[in-house]
Amino acid sequence: MALTIIQKDLIFGTLLGDGNLQTFRNGKTWRYRALHKAAHESYLRHKYDVLQALCDSPPTYGSTVDTRTGTTSSRWYFNTLVTPSLNFYANMFYTYEPVTQRWVKDTSKSF
Repeated sequence: MALTIIQKDLIFGTLLGDGNLQTFRNGKTWRYRALHKAAHESYLRHKYDVLQALCDSPPTYGSTVDTRTGTTSSRWYFNTLVTPSLNFYANMFYTYEPVTQRWVKDTSKSF
């Protein structure tokens, strides 16, 4: 699926900050993931509204416990489907680290 200009802008802009991509095939395929604390639900829903055509489920509410501190955090999140349209952004923002065998976001890589 081809991305619209506003989708491209949102993905690029948020990858400079709090947005992230996830890979499940060692960098061959990618999906976009948005995750925000519950207080920022409206911001997350705005992102979802822009990217909804790439998603197959609405935002989800959940909570997680930080095992280091014992604090519980409430959050909203959504994922897009895997799409080749995101490979361009993955190549721009992510580097494979062979020592840790993980893909790492590196915003200084291309800028």
